[in-house]
Amino acid sequence: MSEGFHHPFRQRPWGVTIAELLIALALFSVLSGVAWSLFSNFASQDSKLSVTRGASLTLVQQQSRQAIRKLFYRLQEGIEIIEPPPGKTDSNLQFRDLLNRTVRLRHDQARRELVSERLAEGVFVDERSLPTTHLMVQPIRLDHCSHITFTTLTPTTLFVSFSTSDQAHGDSFMSIVHLPNSQLTQ
Repeated sequence: MSEGFHHPFRQRPWGVTIAELLIALALFSVLSGVAWSLFSNFASQDSKLSVTRGASLTLVQQQSRQAIRKLFYRLQEGIEIIEPPPGKTDSNLQFRDLLNRTVRLRHDQARRELVSERLAEGVFVDERSLPTTHLMVQPIRLDHCSHITFTTLTPTTLFVSFSTSDQAHGDSFMSIVHLPNSQLTQ
């Protein structure tokens, strides 16, 4: 009775057939190729998935956010826009700050940065090299600034447009800034 009967749960002897070995090798090769492709995308600087590109993007955005915040606070504490005149656009901006000092925001294209300078004895000097006499007045420096324009809409309203970028990433920003302290000049 048991000669022709094959039990369904009977185990076959341990071992691997050549067909099973070839299938396993083929699966391993395909998975290795996919893993290598993903790894090379993360490691390549040209890839959008690159870890180095992501780190660069994060650094540029973090520096830009901090500098932008300081820039807009500094502009909002101004009392009067000197240059450009209303209706004009320029890559530099001159204004009088809360302490009635003439300040210039200058775009240095060669160094790709925006710096704040203050008029001292008839010459504009980088504010980072001058002593700070007021807690709220902080020097401005925006690294990776590839482009900036200031458009004076009214004597107390300014449209600011700029771009920041490094080798791997760039961002653009636009904002309208109102000088709420302009009534101090009247």
